[in-house]
Amino acid sequence: MPDEETDFVARLVTAKIERVKAGTERAREKLRESYQRLALSEKVLQIPIPKVWHPEPPDDG
Repeated sequence: MPDEETDFVARLVTAKIERVKAGTERAREKLRESYQRLALSEKVLQIPIPKVWHPEPPDDG
């Protein structure tokens, strides 16, 4: 009986460790994606924006 309980607990612990590892890997992947998106956003924000309006007010005359 003790061997069965030990095996059961060992399986539970192993399963928990695997779930934690999987969760950690998912979190790392999400962080990696976030950093990539942030870097891309920073690059986009560095692009000069052309002026689409005239620098002087329109002539109402």
